Amino acid sequence: MKTVVVGAGAMGTFIAARLFMSGHEVWLLEVNDKRVTKIKEKGICLEENDDINNLKFSTITSDPKEIGVADAVIIMVKAFDTEDAVKLVLPAISEGTIVLTLQNGMGNIELIRKYISKERVMAGTTSHGALLIHDGHVRHTGVGDTIIGALSADSEKHTGKLKALFDASGINTSISDDANSLLWGKLLINMSINPLTAIMRIKNGRIVELPHLVEIIKQMLVESLEVATKIGVNIPYDNPLEKIIKVCRNTSQNCSSMFQDILAGRRTEINQINGAIVTYGLQCGIETPVNKMLTELVMSIEQIRPVL
Repeated sequence: MKTVVVGAGAMGTFIAARLFMSGHEVWLLEVNDKRVTKIKEKGICLEENDDINNLKFSTITSDPKEIGVADAVIIMVKAFDTEDAVKLVLPAISEGTIVLTLQNGMGNIELIRKYISKERVMAGTTSHGALLIHDGHVRHTGVGDTIIGALSADSEKHTGKLKALFDASGINTSISDDANSLLWGKLLINMSINPLTAIMRIKNGRIVELPHLVEIIKQMLVESLEVATKIGVNIPYDNPLEKIIKVCRNTSQNCSSMFQDILAGRRTEINQINGAIVTYGLQCGIETPVNKMLTELVMSIEQIRPVL
């Protein structure tokens, strides 16, 4: 399959490298011209365990017209850049193109569907960890689950194609019949790990070693599960806390994307993660003080970061 990965950050670069290594035609669409130039010249370096793979990867561009029509498009940009990314990649999308979001946060599907029909849009989650050392150089820091789901009966026929694509690249993937449940499951994980690692400046694995942080997660879960129940969402985990702890341990050496953003002085996705819980809570009359506090703390760190 001819695949376009939109966004050459840590996870976008990791996925593009894995697809490339499995023999697929894969393009990276990236708006940062310096990043485009560097990867064209130097390729991609993928570190995994003790292996270093130097790939002669040159199919990266900021101009989607260079790509032609794709079979699949994978959106990997930050949630606040989703709409701009979809508008940018439109020239590579035809009536037969599948569009998959593997992003963090909520609201991405709604933005994508403004431009792409529902039967061609799919949602997914991955808990693989990746750290961008510098442009084009990524370290795979944790193995996790990758799950994809269709948004309608008409798009279910595409799930097998994407599963085969990822499985062939070594990103073992399963299929869910409830995409909304899938996204909420990932939201619970992100809302627990990302802000705590960003505020405390710790790797994922340290969370489970600090009982007070686990207690904060428990309080966040009480709020979030009440909201989910109110709006009729089925959570995909029988024991969400157990799942979160497992992800922390499986990605123990990973620096969350939000932690990486704070260290780099970039904007975070806090409004699309914990802030989404706050918004849903307001809409259904449920107070979410712990999620609100963490949202405000991370937003405050964003504001002071340049002078630290």
